[in-house]
Amino acid sequence: MPKYFLLRLAWRSARPGPMPFLLLLLALFLLAGPNETPAEETKGQFKAADLVQDNQPIDLKQDKYQQLFQELRERHQFSQGELQRIFSGLTIQRKVLELMDRQVEAKPYYSYAP
Repeated sequence: MPKYFLLRLAWRSARPGPMPFLLLLLALFLLAGPNETPAEETKGQFKAADLVQDNQPIDLKQDKYQQLFQELRERHQFSQGELQRIFSGLTIQRKVLELMDRQVEAKPYYSYAP
């Protein structure tokens, strides 16, 4: 019997096989997954699409719209008649708000303009 046979035999039996290593990799993979799922990120937050109904008319008498119309008249020389023609009859499209709620990056719409 070779001199180092028992030493090699002991070394082989002492080394762990591939199974513990694979289990360790699997555990690390499962633990290193994303910290939050998208559902958890938005938990407790209202989404814009949840606050409206599809084809809901826009209330143009709200202050925010009146301020917008004032700015359009003063800075861009729109007449009140033009604004009425452009904005009357507009409704909310819920699908657009749903897509905005799901966007990956949160940039304001005007930052995408060329």
